[in-house]
Amino acid sequence: MEHTTKQLCSFYFVALDDTTFKCKVCGTKRTKAKSAGYSNLTSHLDKKHPDYLAQFEASQALLVGTLHQHGFVDAKATNLHAWVQWIVERNQPFSEVENPLTRNMSRLTPICVKTLKAAMDKVTRNVEAKIAAELPDVFGLCIDGWTDGSKHFCAIFATYAVDNVRHTPLLAMSPLLTPDSMDADAHIAFIEETLGLYGKELSNLAFVTGDNWVRDLLLLSGQNTRVKKLFFVLEQFESVTKQLQAEDLDMADARTMFHGLHCRHPTLPYLALEAEIHHYPNFDNGVAKVLSLREDELTTAEKAALVMFLLDPDSVAGSSTPLSYADELLLQNVAEWDQQQASTAA
Repeated sequence: MEHTTKQLCSFYFVALDDTTFKCKVCGTKRTKAKSAGYSNLTSHLDKKHPDYLAQFEASQALLVGTLHQHGFVDAKATNLHAWVQWIVERNQPFSEVENPLTRNMSRLTPICVKTLKAAMDKVTRNVEAKIAAELPDVFGLCIDGWTDGSKHFCAIFATYAVDNVRHTPLLAMSPLLTPDSMDADAHIAFIEETLGLYGKELSNLAFVTGDNWVRDLLLLSGQNTRVKKLFFVLEQFESVTKQLQAEDLDMADARTMFHGLHCRHPTLPYLALEAEIHHYPNFDNGVAKVLSLREDELTTAEKAALVMFLLDPDSVAGSSTPLSYADELLLQNVAEWDQQQASTAA
């Protein structure tokens, strides 16, 4: 452990006046002129307390441990973190830490580019380890690609839930592994390489999606009416898509929107209640009815699918909160809308 003579003397001696110091261990008084060094004090420690260095280092090690336990961070780490934060959040080049003007205007202790890169690399490794430990066995990927000049970049986000809270950490953002090829194979190779950094494989993916996978349609001239209808339909789909991403969305609301889209656009059979993708209709229908407070409409099969969620009435008696007038209006509106859509479909 590095230390200075001044630190040692301040630890073992107490100043009685400007020139007199008293040893905290044995009480011996020693003198030291203002302009003189600490040799007179350290000679006392060498002769009377030969183990003073070991005791000092032990006390400092204990002090450092206590500070860390209480969440304190040493000045060096704080300074390094401030530089990393400045470069990242202000989107500055690495060389900014060595810029004379920046150093002159900053209160931070100067560092070099090599130190900055080493610190950022350690932060990256720690974040990757944290994400790898948090990633479930099954999760989804969201891909966002864009081109800057002649270079194509790709960003990969994971999406999963932890304690019913959605997480979307950034897994990678860089050019593709094969800059001369931007086909599907190049993207798959990039995804596989990224997943390998977190100990995952393609088999762990539930889905892969991207924000630019729906291409704009170039229509012929003279089709203004069809274009207006197309925009109207796209606005409907966009509003439903955004609502499906709401944090407080429940299955009843999702079913209501899917049912509405299917009734208005019968060419979407995969959204219908009897669609092949609908593997557990009794469970889904039952949940939708319970969330809409229509338990009296549950069929025997739907009740059987929800039996695992059944609560003892005595255990929850008096704990339910009565519906507000606004909630009653919303539920009434949903019920009327369902009846209207059902009659329209018939």
